[in-house]
Amino acid sequence: MRYKMEISFPETTNKLEVDCPNVGSIAETVLNDDKINDQLYDIFCDEISNAIEAYEKEPLGYCDEYYIHKLVYDAAYKYFDQLILAVKFDVQGENKSIVTPQLKEQICQALKKKFYYFIEQREVSEQSCIDEGSAFLACLNCFLSSGKWQFGLEKTDETVLPVEQWPEPVIEGRNICWKDNNEILKPKVWFGLEGTKPSDFWVIYGTINDLENKSLNDFFDDDDMIFYDLGFSDSHWIWMFIECGCVGPNISKIMKTCPIDFSDEDEPEVTLQKINKFFLEQYKKYRYGNKK
Repeated sequence: MRYKMEISFPETTNKLEVDCPNVGSIAETVLNDDKINDQLYDIFCDEISNAIEAYEKEPLGYCDEYYIHKLVYDAAYKYFDQLILAVKFDVQGENKSIVTPQLKEQICQALKKKFYYFIEQREVSEQSCIDEGSAFLACLNCFLSSGKWQFGLEKTDETVLPVEQWPEPVIEGRNICWKDNNEILKPKVWFGLEGTKPSDFWVIYGTINDLENKSLNDFFDDDDMIFYDLGFSDSHWIWMFIECGCVGPNISKIMKTCPIDFSDEDEPEVTLQKINKFFLEQYKKYRYGNKK
């Protein structure tokens, strides 16, 4: 005799009916039936999209491929582990349900195997570059909206001193030196989340050597090539911007909120003088208030 299986997934209104030649073939039917596969694949694609959208609230200023990969696909695995608990199904034979705990486990494992197959295939395809790239762009947009410009004097151990802990500067002409117990401190300006260590890309140091080795053009250019500097791989960049025509965020907009009037046309010496002037002004403002 033949058996009829009825299955429905959460958040869907339609019930799928599938014929099974015998009890032993039910799990195999779950794996191979086109209607079940199509429904499961639609759920999978929706969940990947939902996972990417969720990271519009996850600020991230640097593309860690391993981390981004986990953000997207771990969410899909966890989602399905919860989904499987809510799947409803029944198997009828001789006008009665023949579902047993063992049969239920077989069906659940078959569904899980198929869903995991979809994830595994997508993880090794070009589409994964689009998934991960889209997730990172969402994170980066959130980072740009949530971050702010910060500044301080950095010690050799990378501790950053706020203005209330700054020593008195040594001024020689246009040169300014900051020392704390004979330790030279570096003026540091960066964009990032408050209370977190910024990645190197978002840091501008106020020394001539650092400024000669780091171009500020990246902060003003909205060319998609900037994503190489943020950790994008060749494959991510090609699939995101060449194949799919994605548009990166307007990174240059953050320069409008910077307390120092940086320009991509300035030579390193000019940029250094702007940083020195700003830090001296902040020191005097804290020490002397509005006094001259």
